[in-house]
Amino acid sequence: MYEKLLYEDECNYIDFKKEQYKFIGEKDINVKCELLKDVLAFANSWASGPRYILIGVMDTKQNKAKVVGIDSHIDDANLQEFINKNTNVPVDFSYSKVKCEDLPIGVIKINPCNRPVYLKKNVGYLKKNTVYYRRGSSTFTANPSEIAHMGAHEERKKDLPSFEIGFYDHESGNKLGLNHNVELFTDRTIPEAETLPDFKGNKKYRQRQEFGIAGYLSNDRPNKNYLRDEIKWVQSNTAIVKLRFYIKNLSDILAKNINITFNIPNHKFRIISTSDLLQRPMQMESFNDSLSLFANNQTTDISDIYFENFEQKQKVSIDFGDIQPKNTNMLHEDLLIQVFRPLPSSLIIEFDLLINGDNVDTPQKHNLVVNVTVEDIDSKWQDWLEL
Repeated sequence: MYEKLLYEDECNYIDFKKEQYKFIGEKDINVKCELLKDVLAFANSWASGPRYILIGVMDTKQNKAKVVGIDSHIDDANLQEFINKNTNVPVDFSYSKVKCEDLPIGVIKINPCNRPVYLKKNVGYLKKNTVYYRRGSSTFTANPSEIAHMGAHEERKKDLPSFEIGFYDHESGNKLGLNHNVELFTDRTIPEAETLPDFKGNKKYRQRQEFGIAGYLSNDRPNKNYLRDEIKWVQSNTAIVKLRFYIKNLSDILAKNINITFNIPNHKFRIISTSDLLQRPMQMESFNDSLSLFANNQTTDISDIYFENFEQKQKVSIDFGDIQPKNTNMLHEDLLIQVFRPLPSSLIIEFDLLINGDNVDTPQKHNLVVNVTVEDIDSKWQDWLEL
């Protein structure tokens, strides 16, 4: 699971450390306090789920973080003693040794706990009764109002909206839950588009040409790129996963201005808009092919889905508006995911979604999974291409 965190930005629940903390055998308490301060800051972070410090990973700003590895680890028991003997309440955390991209890294996982968390006594340069917390990618000292807000938040959780989220089938309206199975089809015998010849016209056109009869219209002539463009259209449209989400407000209060955000890597697939879809080519130029399967699927902009492209990932945001108590809002447009060719036999697409809103104090994290399988078929492409 840690590989997908590499596509996240540093924030109030993720931090990357290129080098191991100076903790093992370190005599200078001020040096060891760097680790203590980071754990305290994440324990007090405004995040609904676990927070992670990945050690041996370098932040690259907007792109996938780079795994560099480490050559030493911290003993979890020693770290537990060092942290929790100094705090007002126990911090629920762990240190793990894991492999990520075949390199050893350390992972400190801090679970949500009762806030505020602070030191009972001075430890090095860190002061007792001082509340450190993570905001964005930086650590701050909380002021009295922020500290009061932390305590009040623990009491107020029952008055905040909570959600159910998942996929749904837009044809039946049935909810599909957190896991969705999708099947794609491919014919691996279809040639590369560039290898196909120019199109000389369909059978009817060629028959008329043989008898010296002009085309249907004076300006009606074969689209020489038709065969190549048809192959590209088929390969593109048969490699697209279409998804729709729903969010249900489980609480008794209005959930205001709700949206979901997530990052996805773009090395195996990418989010596209309807304007990116290829239109099915026409066989004859200046002739409106009434049999085009694309005729009723005009491209439009999707106003509720926004995404930004970066070198190694995409950032996606989907607006759901206000959600009434106990009501469900649905995404009424397809989220289009184009899988890169050659298609694998299977593929897993994971979404770590954050639900945000005007009255959602801390983003609520949910994990959704799409299991894609690819079936090989015989499309009889020589027939439908009219070679």
